[in-house]
Amino acid sequence: MLKKGKIKPRTFSNTLPKKLSGELATAKRLNVKPFRAGSPEFNKAINEGEKLKWAVTKEGDLLFIPAIKHQEEIAHSVIAKGQPVLAAGEAQVAGSRGQYFVLDITNHSGHYLPDFNSLELGKAAFKLNDLSNGI
Repeated sequence: MLKKGKIKPRTFSNTLPKKLSGELATAKRLNVKPFRAGSPEFNKAINEGEKLKWAVTKEGDLLFIPAIKHQEEIAHSVIAKGQPVLAAGEAQVAGSRGQYFVLDITNHSGHYLPDFNSLELGKAAFKLNDLSNGI
């Protein structure tokens, strides 16, 4: 969880709310649930070389989902169930045994359209979750 500082982060709303029920249904059908850095699901995804979608929730939690599952794209909105987020994007992470290296991190999200400042907040969340190598 991010610690509160002097600057109140902006929130980004889901710009495609009419698609949410279908996106959540797709995630349920494919058994996709958000996971945390270091979890077995996280380790499995990075060991398989999957691109990840990430978001920092309004509560400050950094959560991930696979970008693609069984050749279907999973929407960013699935991470926070359509609720506003502080930051969102995509990442490629490598590692094993609790040692992680961030190969790429972006603020690309067609659902939340985050700004550049949110990427910095995302990078801070990655660092707080022991994902600082490469950032």
